[in-house]
Amino acid sequence: MSRSISLLVALPAVFAACTPTPAAPPVPELGTPRRIRLAPVAELAKVNGVPVEQGGFGSGLAVTGGSWYFLTDRGPNVDLATADHKLFPVPGYAPRIGEFRWRRDSLAFVRQITLHLPDGHPLSGLPAPKGLGASGEVGHGLDGAELAPDANGVDTEGLVALPDGSFWVSEEYGPWLLYVDRDGTVRERVGPFPGPGRRLPAVLASRRSNRGMEGLALVPGTMTLAGLMQGPLDNPKAAGRNSRALRLVLFDTRSGTSRQLVYLTEAPGNRITEVAAVSATRFLVVEIDGKVPRHPTDPSRFMRIMQVDITGATDVSDSADGPRGRLFGGRTLEELPSDSLAALGITPASTRVVVDLLDPALAYPYDKPEGLVVVDRQTIALVNDDDFGIDADGKGGIGPKRGADGAVIGNEVWLLRLAAPLQDSR
Repeated sequence: MSRSISLLVALPAVFAACTPTPAAPPVPELGTPRRIRLAPVAELAKVNGVPVEQGGFGSGLAVTGGSWYFLTDRGPNVDLATADHKLFPVPGYAPRIGEFRWRRDSLAFVRQITLHLPDGHPLSGLPAPKGLGASGEVGHGLDGAELAPDANGVDTEGLVALPDGSFWVSEEYGPWLLYVDRDGTVRERVGPFPGPGRRLPAVLASRRSNRGMEGLALVPGTMTLAGLMQGPLDNPKAAGRNSRALRLVLFDTRSGTSRQLVYLTEAPGNRITEVAAVSATRFLVVEIDGKVPRHPTDPSRFMRIMQVDITGATDVSDSADGPRGRLFGGRTLEELPSDSLAALGITPASTRVVVDLLDPALAYPYDKPEGLVVVDRQTIALVNDDDFGIDADGKGGIGPKRGADGAVIGNEVWLLRLAAPLQDSR
């Protein structure tokens, strides 16, 4: 893997072509990212004086037709002391898409698109029941009582916006792919479980809790989705927790067929938070170690944007679609040591570093960079998940989520200009 080759330079006026207004965002100084704060749309609740903000528009990002679309995840939640138990301070929250447009030098809120069923019933972010993506998580309300699992619960993370105004959304519980109308109506739900309709590969049901299909992109010139699992599958659990092999799923939305390729993380325990398309064979992927930058005792040491080339990568799909996936000498993909893949005829996607977000010249401050788009060949945009401005208070409740500077974290878009254009081929 090569060292980082990219530094930041001034944002060009060509970005104006991506905005619906004549004025382009102000050009930043050499080597300085352009930072745009998204103001919270509303206050969802106030719990013991702590505001729960909407906010939350940072789990996915897509741009089309002059609009910038930001995706929330399942909604406000924090960890409780018991493993896999979560506090949902606003349990009725429905995941949604926020539409924004450029107004002079800022992104202005236009509308929210709440995800709902054809009968108008909204989806929720509550954990799914058995058979539909249960991950062992248990939700609790503010009174401490357990919340019932919801068959329409989704933890939305990846977003594709189509030119006709509709969307594809990926999520973490199933994982599921959702086809969504421009008004938020879910028209199709594609997952790895038996039943009518199209399916994702059955092995994906072994995803680790909170490590489902985190990133989603549309392959240019096709109707194929590229969905990347956030971490190795628990296939089995002990092997998956030590594996570096993530599954990149290419799902043809016309035929319903799929392929699976291998993305190797830099180290076991690393995870991805987003994938964005550069060309039919090249993508950008955000890979992180899940730690907080500049934390006083255990800071993040890996937070990079990688360019991924799938040319020549091996399809590791299982033609029988078994629950363990394709086996190699009786072992699952996750059981294979990374240095044994070549001997088994498996070629992973190749990777190289494009941006090191922890470079002191950037000093990216957020722990969850989760939305990424390619604006043009030399410009990318990145947004963070702000967790609705809340964090666990260590006492079974919530407190404000603060950064290293002590300020409450919000959604912020970073426009980054690369030193060299992204290339379609070597």
